[in-house]
Amino acid sequence: MTQGESFVFVSYTSADEKWATWIASMLEGAGLAARVQVWDSLPGQNFVEWMNIQLAGARWTVALYSQAYFASAWCTAEWTAALARRTLLPVRLEPVEPPATLQVLTWVDLFDLDENQARERLLYAVGKQVLPRLAAFPGRTSASTATPIFPGATGAVGHLHSEVERSDPAVTLATALSQLGSTTLAVRCAGIRALERAATAESADPALIDEVTEVLESFLRGTRNAKGARPGAVAPEDLLAAGRILVRIAKNRSFDLSGVDLRGAELNRTNLAGARLAGIDLTNAWLAGADLAGADLAGARLVKVWLKRADLTGANLAGARLDRATLAHARLADADLTNASLAGANLIKAVGLIQKQLESAEGDAATRLPAGLVRPVSWLA
Repeated sequence: MTQGESFVFVSYTSADEKWATWIASMLEGAGLAARVQVWDSLPGQNFVEWMNIQLAGARWTVALYSQAYFASAWCTAEWTAALARRTLLPVRLEPVEPPATLQVLTWVDLFDLDENQARERLLYAVGKQVLPRLAAFPGRTSASTATPIFPGATGAVGHLHSEVERSDPAVTLATALSQLGSTTLAVRCAGIRALERAATAESADPALIDEVTEVLESFLRGTRNAKGARPGAVAPEDLLAAGRILVRIAKNRSFDLSGVDLRGAELNRTNLAGARLAGIDLTNAWLAGADLAGADLAGARLVKVWLKRADLTGANLAGARLDRATLAHARLADADLTNASLAGANLIKAVGLIQKQLESAEGDAATRLPAGLVRPVSWLA
């Protein structure tokens, strides 16, 4: 979802703030813009006015049902307004019975689930199941025939012969590797899904997580020349899913995703500090609050990217395209902006940005600058 398109408003009470931010993060990771008070309502802003704007513009209002939620007068006003607008999407955080008015609506339960199950149920509810939902045939199978995980799979890709094999990391990894080499998008997505489950399981060995990280990184780098760049478009689903999972599981690990196509990726608040991202295409991507300190983004396509409050301290942005990017409140101290294109970029309240950096960059009359800095005379009028 690109900037300016519809969004999801998360309605919650302060007692459920951790749930609200987790849900917002999951929605954004699936390609939906999310609005949540703790992140998006700025200090000094009229809260009632802000809330009314969100309720009026939201594609959905995700109401987080709990005892505290229904005891809140503010939350009652929010769900009442959303109900009237037919945008209400109820999510129960605990086995609470909603008021009679709301009992005609089907809700989603997220309690008593592990994180993967809760995320899948949430994304299903908003119609943004990122990867295919797969199921084995539940009926009787002859002794000589294995049950395929999904139609179209052949050989080792589609056959898992026992519960033991399903839980064997070596089998999972081998199967996923075969799937990643498929020419069919759904098969590749299934492989990525299997890798995610293996790496995020409670019993996952650190060595396995490292191996999955390397596999995903290699997969993304291997597709960089196979995917044709289409400015403004969105990268294929397998690339977006692989990128999202990679930054989620590979904590404190330096990436090498130079030249990778991640257009439209949802990577808000991710850790990409020190990552090698030269030439990466992040057009229309969301990186609000992301840590990109020291990252190599030389020659990267960051057109219309959302970098609000991102940390770009010491990042190499030489020759990068930041046309119409949002860098409001971003930290840019010591960032190399040599020949970087800032045409139409929003740099309002950028932190650490100095005049010398602007003089080395390229901008135009539409570039918005922080107070105290002036437009270089060399920039286009």
